[in-house]
Amino acid sequence: MSEAADVGFMCVVFPLEQDEEGYPPFAEEVLHARILSDSVCELVSIPFFVQGVSKGDLVSYSAGGAGEFEFDELLSVRGHSTLRIIFFDRSRIEELVRQLQEVGCSTESGRVQDLMSVDIPPGVEYRSVMTLIEAGLSSELWDYEESCIAQGHRM
Repeated sequence: MSEAADVGFMCVVFPLEQDEEGYPPFAEEVLHARILSDSVCELVSIPFFVQGVSKGDLVSYSAGGAGEFEFDELLSVRGHSTLRIIFFDRSRIEELVRQLQEVGCSTESGRVQDLMSVDIPPGVEYRSVMTLIEAGLSSELWDYEESCIAQGHRM
């Protein structure tokens, strides 16, 4: 096993494609992962910008330049879904985080001001999450994007 595998956790670099307006604002995103072998890891952080993967998914990686590990391919999905929420009213962030946690979701924020990523685990009813999201959407408190929706969450 490689030296990185002895640590137990690693960072995997995912390249991002920016649109003509420069979104997302980065050329790559780094996700934390639990090392399973010399070439396979399980994602433990919630993606902000990477499309098509979610927390818990298994991905392959390879050594890149400057001691980094680069994403190769998605190997197995684990039933998690990922949403991104952009807040227009910052005063509502804590309330939504609390509500999402109550239904079984976890969130990450801080990388981009007013942006939060949401992990919806396999056992959480997607409709209950969307009820919370749509309430703020109709009040123009935030907008959202579905980044990766698991088969079990498709409505």
